[in-house]
Amino acid sequence: TGKYKVFIIDEVHMLSKAAFNALLKTLEEPPAHAIFIMATTESHKVPETVVSRSQRFDFRRVSKRDILKLFELVLKEEDISIAKEALSLLADAAEGSFRDALSLLDQVISFGAKKITVEQVEDALGITRISSSQNFLSLLISGNDSGAVKFVKDLAVEGRDLMQFTRNFLEYLRLVLFVKVGVESASELGLSSDDAEQLRGQSSEITSARLLEIIRRVLEAYRESRQTPVPELPLLVAILSLGPVKATVTGVPVLSPAVSRQRKDPADAPNLNLALGKIMEQWVEVLRRVKEYNHSLISSLRLGRLIELNGDELLIAFPYNFHKETVDARKNRIVIEQVLEEVYAAPLRIKVLVERELKNEPATAFPPKDDLLGEALRILGESGG
Repeated sequence: TGKYKVFIIDEVHMLSKAAFNALLKTLEEPPAHAIFIMATTESHKVPETVVSRSQRFDFRRVSKRDILKLFELVLKEEDISIAKEALSLLADAAEGSFRDALSLLDQVISFGAKKITVEQVEDALGITRISSSQNFLSLLISGNDSGAVKFVKDLAVEGRDLMQFTRNFLEYLRLVLFVKVGVESASELGLSSDDAEQLRGQSSEITSARLLEIIRRVLEAYRESRQTPVPELPLLVAILSLGPVKATVTGVPVLSPAVSRQRKDPADAPNLNLALGKIMEQWVEVLRRVKEYNHSLISSLRLGRLIELNGDELLIAFPYNFHKETVDARKNRIVIEQVLEEVYAAPLRIKVLVERELKNEPATAFPPKDDLLGEALRILGESGG
C-alpha cells in the first residue's frame, strides 16, 4: 500500500451526466490520499465544472522521428529487421500515438519472420506507401480520369483499405499545400530525397485552384466512405466530379494555333480592359471568399480600386502605403491570387500601387492625422455593410 491512491479514468468524456455529477462532488472535496487522472481526446465534452476543479495538461502528438526511435529500440531488443520504408509507413499510420505505433508494430512482428518487407506491411495492414499518393496525384493533375479510376480499382482488388488510403492521400495533399504556399520546404518533411523531389515538383506543377478543388473533393469522399457499402465509390465520384484540367503554360491560357496566328499583330489583340467589367461584377464574391481565408486582410483589400486588367495582371490602387504593403505581403498575395483563380477560373496576378503613384505624387505611409477618423469610419462602414 502506498501513500496515495491513483484513479485513472480514460475517455472521461464518455461518462454520463449522473456520473459527472457524482465525480464533481468528490472533486469539490477530494480526499487527501486520492489523485484522479482523467484522460480524454475530446476535452470540449467534459463539463466546465469538472475542468475548473482540475489541472489541465494538453499533450501534443508524438513526432514521427520519436516514433521511429521507439521502433529502433524495440526491434533491437527483439532482434528483428524491418525495412526503413516499412517503418515509415507504420509511423505515419500511428498518427502521433505511441500506443497505436506499438500496436501496429506488434501486428507486424506477429508474422514470425526475422526480416519484414514493405510489401508484407502493406498486405498485413492494408496501408499504402507515399509513392501511391504521389502516383494518384499525378493522375489527377494531368486530368487522366481513366487512369485514376483504374488506380482506385486496383487498390480495391489488392485488398487495400481505401478509407486509410484516402486519409493518407489527404495527409500528402496537406504536405503539397504547405510546400506550395512556402510554409515548409520539401527537404524539411522527413521524406527520402526522391519523395521530397517529387513532392516539390508536384507542388510547382499544380495550380492553387486545382489543389484546393482536389482537397475538397477528397475530403467529401473521406466523409462519405464511412457510410458507403461500396468502399471505392466515394473516390470514384471524387475523380469524375473534378472536371477537366484547363491547359496552361506558365500561368497563361494556351491558345490554339489559329488564335495565336490571329494575335501576332498587337493591333489585332482584343482590348483586355473590357474584361475589367467582369472582374468588377464578381468583385464582391472575391472579397467574401478572401474574408473566409483571412478576416484581417479584407479591411485593406476592400479599400482597393480596380484600375485595369493587363493580360493576366490585375492592377489595384490603394489610398495609402499601409494598405498596399498589407495586400502585397507574400502570404496575403497568395490568398488573393488563389481566390481570383477560383472565382474567375483563370490564373490572375495582382499588381498593387498607391493612388498617388497614378498622379506621380509621393506616397503616404498612413492616412494623415486629420483624416484618421474618416478612414476609420470608411472601413467600419464598409465592413458593416
